[in-house]
Formats: sequence, C-alpha cells, structure tokens
Amino acid sequence: IPERPAKIAILESYSSAFFAGRGTWGAAGWIWDTHLMMLWANLAPAVVYEETLIRDGFGDIEVLVMPHCDVLTEKAYKAVRKFRKNGGIIVADRYLVPALTPDIVIDEFIRTRDPRKDKAQLQKAGLKLKKDLRPFFTPYTETGDPDLVTWVRSSGDADYLFAVNDKRTF
Repeated sequence: IPERPAKIAILESYSSAFFAGRGTWGAAGWIWDTHLMMLWANLAPAVVYEETLIRDGFGDIEVLVMPHCDVLTEKAYKAVRKFRKNGGIIVADRYLVPALTPDIVIDEFIRTRDPRKDKAQLQKAGLKLKKDLRPFFTPYTETGDPDLVTWVRSSGDADYLFAVNDKRTF
C-alpha cells in the first residue's frame, strides 16, 4: 500500500547540518522534535532534503517546514523561493536563512529532561501549529486527542487508516 503524496514536509538541510552544526544526529534535536510535534498534531509530515527538492521539485507539497535552516545552497534557496512564489507556505523558526521570510514562525523547543513535560509541550506546540495552518492547510485526518496518532496510506479508491494510541505507561 503506497504512501499518500505528501502535502506537508520538513526540510532537513544538509547545508545547515554541515556548515551550521544542525541536524538530527540520530533521534534527537530540534528537527527531530519538530517531526514529533507534527505527528502528534496529525499533520503527517514527509521529510525532504535539499537535493531531493532540486532534483524532483515539490510535487504535491503545500507547506514546507524549515527548522534550523540557516544555511541553504543557492539552488535550494531558489527552489524554496519559487515554491513560495507559487503559493507554497513556509513555516520556520528564527534560524531561517535571512533571505526568506516565513509565513508562520515556530519557536524552538529545548527539552527539560522530564519526558512527560516535554511531550506535553511538543503536543501543545503541534496543536498551535495546526491552528496557525488552518487558513492554508487542512490535514487529511484529525483526532480530538494528540495521543491518537494517525497515518493514512491509499490504494485506488481505498484509504487505509492506521491509528496509534500513544498514551504510554511504565
């Protein structure tokens, strides 16, 4: 069952990782946390890279989320600028390369080392982002609880809805 074409994506910038020390470095960091908060908001983000956008374009992507994108190649910058000119929405933190202005600004989250507090804060940030995106973007699925994470795959006329209950216990 194939993935649905992405409507919203997170740009993970190799240029920013290499020249500004950004990146997920495994399963940690602000870019990783941005992905988590978007999953908890049921925004179903894809992850894209500069070279992929340059080579393949944006496809069905309507919203590009750009955490820690303070360095971009010239080709990537031009591709993002064209995406924006064609109606694409840019969401970014305060580190966005200065030549671009985001439509929506998100605040970087620094973990407290208390997993319950961190999860609650990331869920709250995800719901705020979803609310801020309302005029521009509607997620394919919604739930009334951020602990219910959904993902949809589609084939032909059929949608396959996967739901994960993320209420964790020890």
